[in-house]
Amino acid sequence: MIQKRGKPYDLLVLEALRNRMTLEHKYHVRYVNLSKGYGGECCLDDRIDKIKHCIVLKDLSFTIGGVDVQLDTVIITSKEVILCEVKNYEGEFVYREESLYKLDSKIEIYNPLLRLPRSKLLLKQVLKELNYGHMPVEAVLVYVNPNFSLYEAPYFSHLVLPTNINSYFEQVEKNLEPLTHAHTILADKLCSLNQPKKYGNNLPQYEYEMLKKGMICLNCNSFIESLAPKHQSICCEQCGSREKVQEAIVRHVKEYQLLFPDRKVGVSAIKEWCGGMVPEKRIRQVSKKK
Repeated sequence: MIQKRGKPYDLLVLEALRNRMTLEHKYHVRYVNLSKGYGGECCLDDRIDKIKHCIVLKDLSFTIGGVDVQLDTVIITSKEVILCEVKNYEGEFVYREESLYKLDSKIEIYNPLLRLPRSKLLLKQVLKELNYGHMPVEAVLVYVNPNFSLYEAPYFSHLVLPTNINSYFEQVEKNLEPLTHAHTILADKLCSLNQPKKYGNNLPQYEYEMLKKGMICLNCNSFIESLAPKHQSICCEQCGSREKVQEAIVRHVKEYQLLFPDRKVGVSAIKEWCGGMVPEKRIRQVSKKK
């Protein structure tokens, strides 16, 4: 059983906005950081999803004792529950006295290892409340970027560097037994507690009138100049990629709803959002199929 990872709400909003307005520097930096973080999590997913006899839960968010808990990846095996916190840092770093420093600038950055014990404790509390307190919990911090290097760090069994990812999960896979119904029940209970957060506290202010209208290429994010004959597909003049008009309309409706959840989604509204490129008749046909 493998749960699909979705993009964070803030990343979805920033992705949509950056195509239609100029982001301030701080919001552009936030977009880049969120994008890197999500990319790193997906990179690790590719490896974890190959493990047999396990249940993989992703992006769990819940509250316990008034404390918000966010867990990147939880792996349920026959032997234990493994919490994986993922970082996609890039570059050379030095570890000194529980702190991380960039090697080139000597700037200190937050050491994510310090957060790991808290996350592990909170997960153990959740398992106890669900009557699974007997299951051992292992927590590891995984650096996934192959261009990440860490110097002068002592050995930590709960620290997995890029060069150790495969060997670590090969050890996890050793002697795993098939899961029982009890493990499936645990996964279901954890999923039932999951409350995906819509933060939006660190997003730019925007209004409908501020944003550029038009259809955007799914591949390169350029604005589409024209539709193919008979309005069956859109073709990007920048990268040459094609997309069925029906799929493009659905994608732009979702984008519109994401950015303006309180606005009415009507045929004329979507036509305007798409820059008037698609006839109302075509939009109406797609709406009926949905």
